[in-house]
Parts: sequence; structure tokens; C-alpha cells
Amino acid sequence: MQLSKGWYTGSSFAFDVCSTEDNILVLATVTGVLDKPFIQLLLSYNSGESWAQRSTIPLEEVPLRIRVAATNSRILTACTFKKHDGYHVMAAEIPLNEHAKH
Repeated sequence: MQLSKGWYTGSSFAFDVCSTEDNILVLATVTGVLDKPFIQLLLSYNSGESWAQRSTIPLEEVPLRIRVAATNSRILTACTFKKHDGYHVMAAEIPLNEHAKH
């Protein structure tokens, strides 16, 4: 077994990865600069040999954690943030395929 080729994601602060039932890899990274971070969602149809950007989601701050889950039709990503009144969880769901109907 070998690791896949690297994919440069910029200054990544956190990441999570999962696969769909059809073995599509979904990589979610928190990247960008500290005052303007964003989630970058990447897809690989060939076990990580190459990656394609699916979407980006702007964030107001760098989260403590990020999680990603996917089916053959949807991607769900969630982040946890530490706030003055406790922890906040924010989530986004998008179609796996950009041409899918919402």
C-alpha cells in the first residue's frame, strides 16, 4: 500500500476525509489565512491520485474541528467553534455533483 500523491491545499489548519459508497474520496480542509479562512471541498475519483475542487465555503474564523460525511449524492460538512457562551456547531450540505438538482 502506498500513500496517494500530495495535493497542495495552501495553509491548511484542519481537515477530514471520507468516502462515498462508490469510493469517491471527499476531502474537507480549512485553509486560507487566519482572518479569512474557508472550507475547501475536494473530490477524488481515483483513490487520491488526483483531486478536483468541488466547492469553497467562507468562514468567519478558524474552527476547532471539522467533519465531513458523504453519500453518492450529498456532502455534509460541520465545524465546531469555541464562543464566549460555549461551543457552536455550524453545518453545510451540498450536492456531491455540481449539476445535481437541489
